[in-house]
Amino acid sequence: MITGMYQTSIGAHHHRSHRADGYRLPEPVRLITDYLRDAGYFTANVKTAAAGVRGSGKTDFNFSFEDAFDNGDWNERKPGQPFFAQLSISVTHRGAHWETIGEELETRVNPAEIELPPYYPDHPIARADWATYLDSIQVMDGYVGKVLKRLDDEGLANNTVVIFIGDHGRCHVRGKQWLYDGGIHIPMIIRWPGKLKAGEIGDDLVSAIDRIRCVRTKRYKYIRNFMPERPYTQKNAYKERRYPMLRLMKELHSKGELTPAQALFMSSQKPGEELYDIRNDPWEIHNLAGSPEHQSTLEELGRILETWIEKTGDRGRFREKASALSERDWKRIKEMKENWPLFPEIHEKN
Repeated sequence: MITGMYQTSIGAHHHRSHRADGYRLPEPVRLITDYLRDAGYFTANVKTAAAGVRGSGKTDFNFSFEDAFDNGDWNERKPGQPFFAQLSISVTHRGAHWETIGEELETRVNPAEIELPPYYPDHPIARADWATYLDSIQVMDGYVGKVLKRLDDEGLANNTVVIFIGDHGRCHVRGKQWLYDGGIHIPMIIRWPGKLKAGEIGDDLVSAIDRIRCVRTKRYKYIRNFMPERPYTQKNAYKERRYPMLRLMKELHSKGELTPAQALFMSSQKPGEELYDIRNDPWEIHNLAGSPEHQSTLEELGRILETWIEKTGDRGRFREKASALSERDWKRIKEMKENWPLFPEIHEKN
């Protein structure tokens, strides 16, 4: 979102792989804030209290940079200067704050009244976790309202484009980090007074990119797993701590108490290809990759993916990145491989 380019095309893929190696973007790639400043804009990454909402100030760019923003709030600009402001609201992201998130609400979501997706077990822990997630969305909505009110109070609302967008799907099993719709169907709402009509809906595809690859049409979703021998639930310390639903599903799976739909994500390996009819199977439970009547669709979407890979230079990028790892990275990889037999078998340096 900050460069307008696929991570795979600029060496910024593999989440947080460049945290400490000083990697910089290749020329002539620039940040959107660079172009805006050239046009006279003040750029802010809001991390101070803004009308009762504290922005996290998060960037999490997978490259080194200096001066991506001018400062921390649009009220620091010169009189009349146009501005670009980024405000990251982290309440819907899992963390310790979820333990008390409901205290900010007058009316909380009742776990007994929610409707769980069929790939989750109908269990009190699952219901409570899902209700907390919905509570966090209510709190976020309130924060957004405060930001919009501040724009109104400062007389800026009619001359400001507001873009509300998520940078990943929901923080749940089969959600964030996966290409099922729970992971990639992210919100995008734009308010542009005088330019866009309220309530207008567009069905154009707005695409981000993740670690696995998929092709999405209005009816079908094609997913290709490049490492199908790996389970969905590889070891992840953060998720083991923060995802009670995951711990619950692992326990129930070990007892054989999950339904077939719920057990899919607990499998010891992934299928090489997945194909879902989103119109008739919105929960993406029935994999049609082996269905004879869907082979032409499978092959067509597979060819589209291959074309995209070739055009973007996506193939082989992992090998290029592996050769550029630091000694510290290789030491960490060796330690992880010794302690975790499922760690990816990337080629040793040299």
